[in-house]
Amino acid sequence: MLNSISDLRLFLAILEQGSISAAAAQSRMTPAAASKRLMALEDGIGKRLFHRSTRALQPTSDALEFLPLVRVLLAKADDADRFLGGSSDVSGHLRLTASATFADRFLGPVLDAFLRLHPKVTVDVDLTDRVLDLISEGVDVAIRYGSLEDSRLVARRVLKGRQILCAAPRYFDEFGRPKKPADLLAHRCLVLGNNDRWRIQYHGQWKTVHVSPTFTSSMGAMVRHMAIRGHGIALLADWLVNQDLAEGALEQVMPGLLTPEVGIYAVYPSRDHMPTRLRVLIDHLVSSLADETGEAPQNLDTG
Repeated sequence: MLNSISDLRLFLAILEQGSISAAAAQSRMTPAAASKRLMALEDGIGKRLFHRSTRALQPTSDALEFLPLVRVLLAKADDADRFLGGSSDVSGHLRLTASATFADRFLGPVLDAFLRLHPKVTVDVDLTDRVLDLISEGVDVAIRYGSLEDSRLVARRVLKGRQILCAAPRYFDEFGRPKKPADLLAHRCLVLGNNDRWRIQYHGQWKTVHVSPTFTSSMGAMVRHMAIRGHGIALLADWLVNQDLAEGALEQVMPGLLTPEVGIYAVYPSRDHMPTRLRVLIDHLVSSLADETGEAPQNLDTG
């Protein structure tokens, strides 16, 4: 049914690139040849993998069901190539997604070092605050903040974190300081995404405060900016605001207050048959971020 591993690589490239011509360029063949190979693959398995039109190329439900199997087969093929060739080189393509805020703070130096160590790996980074469906969108790994909601995925913590309730001194000068969690209901609050239910521990008791936001953004960097400019109180990751707190641009609200620990995780579709390049990248993320923050490396898988 399957004539060539290269046909599977082409299928994966088409799905990731969203077009036959882009996948053909990546695979160093003409679009006509790529289209012919795709049709041969579809004929071989007896299923249509893409809906084609003059404007778009969309994967079918069969393609999305086929995708996890393709990843397993290609991972095994890569391992076999390395074994038979006696090579320990890490090679291949990786697609990664992360928020622009996290990438701006951490990801550039980490990937710079990774690609210098492994020059045969190519990396495609999609910076978005939208939560992508890793399986249907062909993403190898996502860097996510918070809990894991998709049971099909595996998560490994790469950075331990906690949220900080903070505001600028100029905001406190104008609006006063909340003295207990319930006081937040009367204050201007800046909300990241849809997180308008703030979980807070004060004097040993946990409370959930449902705030009414005066400003909302999907980007942590934008919420941070508005907080620094005095527009309200924000609940933000410690790694995002630690420097602002140290420099006095922001101050913690109710210093005796605690919020739940919320880690940053590398999230990926499966721990079974993981390509070597993905395992090496995740190990590199864990060790690099530990060096950056002074934290002990984590080795925690969930899912």
